[in-house]
Amino acid sequence: MEYRNSRLPARIFGITSNLIWILLQAMIALPLAAQTRVPLQPFAQQVRQVETSLAYLGQPVAQNDEDAINQAIGNANEATAIERLEQILDKYTLAIVDINAESRVKVQSGPAKPELVEPERASFS
Repeated sequence: MEYRNSRLPARIFGITSNLIWILLQAMIALPLAAQTRVPLQPFAQQVRQVETSLAYLGQPVAQNDEDAINQAIGNANEATAIERLEQILDKYTLAIVDINAESRVKVQSGPAKPELVEPERASFS
């Protein structure tokens, strides 16, 4: 039982505590990059399909939004590009659907104003 009078356990505890403290400070100081949930290439392809579908339905994306989409897709930083694409498309979103791990579904209205667009009557002679 030579450890009772020894200072070795106290020193080990002190050193371990200091190492843990240093590691925690280093982890806090590290900048965390924005994490993307999907790669840019398939997401950009889906954005293009949405653009094409909206144009086909007679409600094309505004020209300034189309230019912004092109710039975002050309961005070298994948996380920034995806974030910008989401910001652009958010204004066209009617509903936001959230399905959690327990398969519970939450739906909330999106920022787009729901409007019924009826085509004018066309007469053919």
